[in-house]
Amino acid sequence: MYQDIGKVYKQIRTSKGFTQKEVCGDWMSRSNLSKFESGQSMTSYQTMDHLLRKIDMTFEEFNYLYEINYSNLRQRIIHDVTNYLSFYNTEKLKKLGEMCEEYLDTVTNDDLAIENIQMILKIIIEIRQGNKNEHAQQLAEILWKEIEGRDTWYESELRILSTILFYFPIESLKNMTDKILYSLDKYKHYKDMENHSFSLLTNLAGMYLWNNYFNDCCRITNRAFELARKLKRYDQLGFSQVRLGICRHDEQLITQGLQLLELTGELEFHRILTEEVRHFHRSDF
Repeated sequence: MYQDIGKVYKQIRTSKGFTQKEVCGDWMSRSNLSKFESGQSMTSYQTMDHLLRKIDMTFEEFNYLYEINYSNLRQRIIHDVTNYLSFYNTEKLKKLGEMCEEYLDTVTNDDLAIENIQMILKIIIEIRQGNKNEHAQQLAEILWKEIEGRDTWYESELRILSTILFYFPIESLKNMTDKILYSLDKYKHYKDMENHSFSLLTNLAGMYLWNNYFNDCCRITNRAFELARKLKRYDQLGFSQVRLGICRHDEQLITQGLQLLELTGELEFHRILTEEVRHFHRSDF
């Protein structure tokens, strides 16, 4: 898989009309560039940064073009998990779990990222089917043991936390909330983290809501609301409006949020939040 990175780079370089001499400069030899472009060697981050600057391309654009040219099962899993974990389509999550199993059956070495995604999917599916059973609890504990001692939580740890929050007592969540919010702040300008950030914020706020900590729910939902507004994500905006309306006992805000979810076709979000409104605000809503 990684051998193809050089091949993609060569394809882009030549199509843009740059020679090896032009991109190498004084940074690297043409023979080393040839080895990289033919898949015989890899290169360092610093060298890749130099090579991309020489052809006027960002890492983000290169990664996108690489995935188009050399899409494989592992890359599809990572791409899809970014999209599906924010939604409530259980069938898509099951299909994604099958893809993880298929991929793991084909590799000889451990792949921690895909193994963690597989466990996360199993837990999410159990929760969405109303089953917080012993097996899901065990998976959550395995994931928590893996990350609890880490000084800093990065994207992979935050993705795990978003899933296993439901298995923590509220007092434990209160102790880790500030660390979660601090960790999310580091990613506020990182586009690939936006969906995960919203999911984590809404899941965390939901735990406070269902434990009757309305002020904490409101504080965290405000952050989700501002994120949704910045991204112009009207489904997420509607979700946040309903939650804020519940916490503030603001029926107008609740109605606006539910209408927005209806307009954007987020019927599952609409159903879930209507249940929350009936439970916490008005049973005949």
